[in-house]
Amino acid sequence: TFVSGHSLFGITLKRNYKESHFKEDLIELFSKRFVARKPVVFLINDSQIVEEGFLELINTSLTVGVIPTLFDDAARNEIRNSFRDACKRETGKESSDEIWDYFCQVVRENLHVILCMSPAGESLRIRCRNFPSLTSSTAIDWFFAWPDEALYDVATIFLNDFDMDAQL
Repeated sequence: TFVSGHSLFGITLKRNYKESHFKEDLIELFSKRFVARKPVVFLINDSQIVEEGFLELINTSLTVGVIPTLFDDAARNEIRNSFRDACKRETGKESSDEIWDYFCQVVRENLHVILCMSPAGESLRIRCRNFPSLTSSTAIDWFFAWPDEALYDVATIFLNDFDMDAQL
């Protein structure tokens, strides 16, 4: 995230953190972070998913880009007002629906979701089955612990030509 020059967004769990709190955090993410049109990374791990409804919202975000039911009319109008000038400048369009479509396109282009989940147990398999965009709209990187022999071999290769006595 840092190397790419993206900004980082994450949630902070508090006591009794529920789906309503998660929605408030997502509203902040979508309504305030994209005005500058800079890439944003939304980082969340499986220990922060305290309700499965979180994954439903993430699933929708991965599929559509913006969660349509997240915003009431007042929030939509505020977003439209924030993006009106940019939409008119870049597309020449200025109707409410066209501005909303422009906003959705900006989010799709600039939102990167990093979902960190442990492959141990049944949880990941069940979640991938229940929320298909977790596999169809993502790239999955599997990270496992390296065996001791592999760690030793890599160290040997890189340190083989290194004279330890000369460095002391």
